[in-house]
Amino acid sequence: METTRLVHIAVMSSGAMIVCRVLMFMAACNGWLVSARAPLPSHPWFLA
Repeated sequence: METTRLVHIAVMSSGAMIVCRVLMFMAACNGWLVSARAPLPSHPWFLA
């Protein structure tokens, strides 16, 4: 069994999860800033 490949896949998947969480956090902060300006903002990209 190629354990190095499994470790590489695990590291890549965890890195992708971290990047996704950072992007979601940035999108949430941006959404909060927009909602602070507008009363009811609707962003389909925020839900996607």
